[in-house]
Amino acid sequence: MSIISWLFLTMAIAVVGSLYYFLRSLDSLAATEISQRMNLALKIENQHRQELLEEYSYWDEAYEKIVVEHDAQWIENNSGDYLLDNNGFDFSIAVEQGEKAAYLTKNEDAQRLNFDEIMDQGLAELMSMSGTLSTDTQTVSGYLLLDESLYFVVGGPFIDEGTGTPRAGSYLALGTRMDYEYQNMLATNYQLFELKLDLSIKNQANSMTLRSPMGNQIGTFSWKPYSPSRNIIPAITLVIIAFFLVTTLVTRHILQKEQANRATYENKLYFEATRDSLTKINNRRYFMEIGYKEFHLYKLLERLFTVVVLDIDHFKEINDNYGHRVGDKALVHFTKLCCQELRESDIFGRIGGEEFAIVLPNTSIKTAAEVANRIRTLVIENPLHVDNNTIQITVSAGIAALNKQAHFEVLLDQADKALYQAKGSGRNRVMLYN
Repeated sequence: MSIISWLFLTMAIAVVGSLYYFLRSLDSLAATEISQRMNLALKIENQHRQELLEEYSYWDEAYEKIVVEHDAQWIENNSGDYLLDNNGFDFSIAVEQGEKAAYLTKNEDAQRLNFDEIMDQGLAELMSMSGTLSTDTQTVSGYLLLDESLYFVVGGPFIDEGTGTPRAGSYLALGTRMDYEYQNMLATNYQLFELKLDLSIKNQANSMTLRSPMGNQIGTFSWKPYSPSRNIIPAITLVIIAFFLVTTLVTRHILQKEQANRATYENKLYFEATRDSLTKINNRRYFMEIGYKEFHLYKLLERLFTVVVLDIDHFKEINDNYGHRVGDKALVHFTKLCCQELRESDIFGRIGGEEFAIVLPNTSIKTAAEVANRIRTLVIENPLHVDNNTIQITVSAGIAALNKQAHFEVLLDQADKALYQAKGSGRNRVMLYN
């Protein structure tokens, strides 16, 4: 995989990871916010009920009628109608000196409750807690499990209106049954989704444990977690799909371009490794490599195979008289003229400074001589024109044909010997190896 591919893959992983972390953080913040809202709801409800309790406990007439006179009719009218019916309490209980019941008023939902059960299930503990407080009202609250129902209870002593001090040996407690109606009220007023009160002991997420005044777990408030991520996941999914689609298209384009560039680069390297840098024809190494393969193939097939070696006559004089720049132009000029007479199947290479060689497959030595003479004639007819100078070039050639030679180098050496015979015979001619 290319670096670009790894880069896009890393970017994709980073984007998905960041989105996942963002959504998890968003849901976590929402869960924390709902938990805080639940705590706030219970705190506000507790404060509201304590205020109602204090309003009643500061009433001297209530103390006199309940604790001192035990006026049943007054208790029925004021405690039943005022506290229970108008303020949503389910029971009201007053305790006098020695933890004796001064009265217990209850509505229909709490008819099975009795004084002893209320005291045993936590009211006595609440009274003890009130006695340890240094506040003016000594008001406390807690949860009591009574008759298989959970009650929210606030309690505190009666207060002397004149002195503002608690009346010793007296206690007033008000209880609210935490039934479906109460739960629905909390859910509606404080936007708590699917709030549920479970009396079984559970430790789970998105919940709050309720304990009795003795510290025992007696219930659990649980709620449906609000997940903002669910609302934005469809949009984010579309964004991710679009991102990956664009990324895929861009990556594909880049990879295709990279592959094309790589192919171009590899072709360039191959060309530079196999071609002569000046004339752009096969260099000596590559010419010998493919010549060797062709030689053994045609020898195996017993087919015609000839080699022509050419050398520009008096090339040193061109360099000496006109300089190496012109000498290079002469080599390029000569190469182009040779290519005009060669087939695509012929193998042409520069094997020395001004020495060239041609492999002619499926060619007799007679035909090879004709090709060499056409090149020689073409060179004579097309002198080099450079810097207002006309330079006449001639070429000598030697030819050898495949016979019983064991190696390509032997055949090439035979053609080279024929070339030297041509040079020794006056140059500008073609000689066959005999």
